[in-house]
Amino acid sequence: MTAYYWMSFYLDPVRLDFVELVNSASRALVNAGCRFKNVRIPKVEDLSLPPSKWRYSFERRTVNLEEAEKMAASDLQERSMGSTHHSELPITMYYVLDFQFDQDLWKSIVENPKISDKEEVKEVHLDFWHDNDPVIGRRINIVVTPWEEYVLMYGRNETHHQNKLRIVRLAEQIWEVARPYFGWMDGELNSTDESYDQLLRKELPIGNEFSIIGPRMMGYLDFANLQRSPYAWKKLPDGGVMIQNFLRESKPGQRAI
Repeated sequence: MTAYYWMSFYLDPVRLDFVELVNSASRALVNAGCRFKNVRIPKVEDLSLPPSKWRYSFERRTVNLEEAEKMAASDLQERSMGSTHHSELPITMYYVLDFQFDQDLWKSIVENPKISDKEEVKEVHLDFWHDNDPVIGRRINIVVTPWEEYVLMYGRNETHHQNKLRIVRLAEQIWEVARPYFGWMDGELNSTDESYDQLLRKELPIGNEFSIIGPRMMGYLDFANLQRSPYAWKKLPDGGVMIQNFLRESKPGQRAI
């Protein structure tokens, strides 16, 4: 089973148009040290079938960053129109980040014949989804996924911690440039949003490893309760808050904020 580390950020499409939204997320990854690599384009094999029966093939295509951003923005626009002649799956932009790997792990990756492209384990994927929000209505989800199994599971805990700090920096850059109103991050076994509904109920949003609350949503956060809690948290430059629930497992994890 492929394991990713899931990062999702909620944006109001009224505040940014699709071009600005895609460009801001893409440039945030570059600011955090990512190098753009290529794109993956989904193709519906038979558009005459109803969407529920669509089968997909995928093409990896090498283009420059500017062209990839234009393709992703156009794709996001097409999917907003609900066309039955356009893929429901998004174009995915691929980047590479210099994650750390222990020497023995990297040796096993290099020698693994199933991994033909050794950069694959350093990849960070970026795509964009339309969704509905109980507060604002229509929203865009920016989804960023580095590998969890290679980056955070195999090797020494010290190396995992350094990679987790890189992931947090990715999130902070997206937050600074794209300005979402909410975000969450977690591993493959907890790869759904378990925190936003908690926040809307005015509970501490600790259902995921990380949650990020923007200024727009701070009215839902019981800040005094957060200050009394054992969870790690920090204020962000825009007035929001990032929370890390490092106490979920029987053995507490390392704080990354």
